[in-house]
Amino acid sequence: MNGQLQNSVVDYTYDGTINSKLVVRNLSRIHQHAVYTCQASNFHKKYVATNITIELYLRPLLVEISFNNQPMSADRKYEIECQAIGSRPPAKITWWMGNLEMHGHSQKVSEDGNASTSVLSITPTREDHGKALSCRATNELVRNGIRETAMKLNVFFIPTLQLDLGSNLNPEDIEEGDDVYFECKVHANPAAYKVVWKHNHQIIQHNQRAGVIVSSGDLALQGVTRHQAGNYTCTASNVEGDGDSNIVELKVMCKYIHVLNGFVTTLSDVRIRVRVVQYKLNKRVCSIYLGFH
Repeated sequence: MNGQLQNSVVDYTYDGTINSKLVVRNLSRIHQHAVYTCQASNFHKKYVATNITIELYLRPLLVEISFNNQPMSADRKYEIECQAIGSRPPAKITWWMGNLEMHGHSQKVSEDGNASTSVLSITPTREDHGKALSCRATNELVRNGIRETAMKLNVFFIPTLQLDLGSNLNPEDIEEGDDVYFECKVHANPAAYKVVWKHNHQIIQHNQRAGVIVSSGDLALQGVTRHQAGNYTCTASNVEGDGDSNIVELKVMCKYIHVLNGFVTTLSDVRIRVRVVQYKLNKRVCSIYLGFH
């Protein structure tokens, strides 16, 4: 083999034919492309020889993904490369996300046939965050001819938010003087660095003295007033952008029933009769009625 003598068995037959048998045990990768030469001569020192080259079926030796687990932004296109080395014949490469086979990839084989390279085009979504993306190299001609590697997807996406009134509150039975709180649930990667609360599109500032308690995930209104009725939202921000929540309407019922009558005189000497009516029994929102005289 490759210039080295190997032990063989020689069988002499009655008709002068000589058979020589060489047994090579425990073939391994080092035997790939090994050249064995059978050489014969007679007493006249005439040599004849023939060669045979070993070609082995080999399972993939190494599979690698070239991406370094870098963060990806949702809904943007990326190309990820995978290389399988050491398979004979060259391995077939497939891509998988969980049990779902991915499509949209190419494959090429090196000139020496030792490496297969596949490039996958992928546009991840926020739902893909945390999933495993696998590269699988297969040689169907050998036992256990599958080798694969995987990477965990780290997908960055704009925050999504869900705003709710406190779970123990009845939105149809909130009166002046009640304590009200909101819960803002934020789902974001990376984590939001800022959460802003808004009332009728105006930013709410933390004011503990006025009973307005603002935190990243909660908003508390202590002793709520009629002026705090309206639409509430929360907005969260991360490196991908700003995400807005749904709108929650806060209705505030008047606590007492009373009627106030009066007149307001404007500079133009127009008299406006003001009638303020506050309801509680029929659960109507506080209202102001203006009459002109």
